[in-house]
Amino acid sequence: GALAEGGVVLHFFPAPFTSTCEAQMCAVRDGIAAYDGATVWGVTTHHPILIARWEAEHRFAVPILAATSLGIVRTRS
Repeated sequence: GALAEGGVVLHFFPAPFTSTCEAQMCAVRDGIAAYDGATVWGVTTHHPILIARWEAEHRFAVPILAATSLGIVRTRS
């Protein structure tokens, strides 16, 4: 699996189509070689259709997961 092949990196971001998140994921795309064989994923809580449109515009080098439950990304109450 991915862990045995170099690890897994999850990049969590709150909102596609915002300058901060766009810059974050473009930096991941442009610097993908720095992850040295790790499996890299983006994760957000937005609707998959919106994410697909955003991915198509920017041609991100990593797949983006749409987490539909805030409970899986919330770290504080």
